[in-house]
Amino acid sequence: MTTPSPTTPPTLRTDWGQTAAGCLRTDDYWIWEYNGGKMDARTVLGGPSQTTNCFESSWDATVTFAGSGCPPQYTSACGDAEAGAVTCCPSAYDFSCQAETWTPGYNHAEWFRCMSKNGNRNVVIVTKTDMRQNTLVVQTRTRAPNEHLFALAVMYSAPVRT
Repeated sequence: MTTPSPTTPPTLRTDWGQTAAGCLRTDDYWIWEYNGGKMDARTVLGGPSQTTNCFESSWDATVTFAGSGCPPQYTSACGDAEAGAVTCCPSAYDFSCQAETWTPGYNHAEWFRCMSKNGNRNVVIVTKTDMRQNTLVVQTRTRAPNEHLFALAVMYSAPVRT
């Protein structure tokens, strides 16, 4: 009988950066709607294409890279690399970490670990994507004070020393 070896996490290269033009634009607001608006929609910085166009090919919302710092245009929002994982959020806004009180797979919350609160009432252009219907609608929307904006994170922990 063989003992399975632990999976080696992908390495977050120190020279890694966004892989496509337009990633992390500060005015790129999207509503990701998964279930017809029934408690499963988020206003997010960037659209769904960023999952394939803006991150390393091994990126996934639940992947923790082996690394030593946040990539360019990201800042540490929470965590400790020596004690566990560091969550890096886009520097475009004052993001903090969303509390990990979710049930995995429910509400897609594990995808949106970075959260920021809007300070002022402002009018923005939002692209709404319905994942179930595969539709896009561009609309003007007023963001209220204290409304949340979410973003995808990059997580890393210190490489295991052998």
